[in-house]
Amino acid sequence: MVHPVFFSKIINTFRFQMYKKQKEEMSVDDVVAAYGQPNAVVGDHIIYHSANNPSVGLNFEIESNHVEKIVCGMLQ
Repeated sequence: MVHPVFFSKIINTFRFQMYKKQKEEMSVDDVVAAYGQPNAVVGDHIIYHSANNPSVGLNFEIESNHVEKIVCGMLQ
């Protein structure tokens, strides 16, 4: 789980990493290296929950071992 105090730092780190990788694809290994082991893997989604509110977090949609889409906020 992502501790709420560090959640905004993670988002800022993520934004920098996405900027840094804008010309290259972010792999599943890159995500795990940056955020640690996920709270859940459901199909092609890697999910990290906020420690303060498990309905909030990061959802990485994976296609061909690379990030296709990222949802930050309320998780379904």
